[in-house]
Amino acid sequence: MAEINQAEPLISVIVPVYNVENYLDKSIGCILTQTYQNLELILVDDGSKDASGAMCDAWRAKDARIRVIHQTNGGQALARNHGIDEAAGAYLAFIDSDDWIAPDYLETLYRLLREHRAEISICDKQMIYESGGQAKSSEEEDQIREYTNREALKALFYQREIDNSPWGKLYLASLFNGVRFPEGKIYEDLGTIYRLLYQCDRVVRTSRKLYYYLQREGSTMYRTFGRSKMDRIEMSQNILDFIGENCPDLLRAAQCRYFISVVQVLRELPVSDPEYAEENRLVRQKLREYRRGVLTDHEAKKITRLIALAAYIPAGWLQKLGAVYKKFYD
Repeated sequence: MAEINQAEPLISVIVPVYNVENYLDKSIGCILTQTYQNLELILVDDGSKDASGAMCDAWRAKDARIRVIHQTNGGQALARNHGIDEAAGAYLAFIDSDDWIAPDYLETLYRLLREHRAEISICDKQMIYESGGQAKSSEEEDQIREYTNREALKALFYQREIDNSPWGKLYLASLFNGVRFPEGKIYEDLGTIYRLLYQCDRVVRTSRKLYYYLQREGSTMYRTFGRSKMDRIEMSQNILDFIGENCPDLLRAAQCRYFISVVQVLRELPVSDPEYAEENRLVRQKLREYRRGVLTDHEAKKITRLIALAAYIPAGWLQKLGAVYKKFYD
């Protein structure tokens, strides 16, 4: 692709940083060498205890496009929100500090926005595992699809072409007017992306794998069960409430998303631990409430409907099927 002229609009790239000294240089380096050069890189050091904060400052001394924010540890949502508040760009992108992107990542997403007159553009991701392996992928084809906001929301809720991750997307910055990531929650993306999609007239997606997602054992999403994992159900309830009020025609799709959130909590929940008796009661109640609707929803994935059928059996067996769901679809 041809290099984009500096007259092109500014893109603000927001990177929350926390204890990633072993990954940060690679992540920052691939952003600064993008074919789209009219960018500002906002590094939000979320109270790192390792050398990450100092590394951010060292990079800032090398490149005037970098801005560094140091804050007391408050989590990814607070860091992203801080970056949004400080961003000057007409477009926003989020990248996790242990991931990296293809050289034409920003240029491709920007061109998609411009050519399709969309407010959000999306690319596919390539899973990379810390052990050195990566997920298998077929030969890459550049398949481009446009969505209305309702089509995009349906794809999100049924977990098809669009996911909840803030990364892998380029946003018109004005979409965030009045929208922020819910702070203090570990599933802040689940509570945010649907609100942004709802505001769009058009969303566009390429099947190209331009974002490289590193799955680390120590990441927030893969810790042992704690009550904060129930945030997933809370965020999904917020989706149900929002969709019921604004897009009742999509309520069945939102209920499918809610059901899967319950299953995702169940697969990590200690079902026989009395300490989590109330969480177990809520999870089982919600499984009973939504399983029939998901089972009879022919737009849901086959594996999702299988899980709904399995919700009629004891929770221990359902946990095993939940692990299968994670392996193939999560």
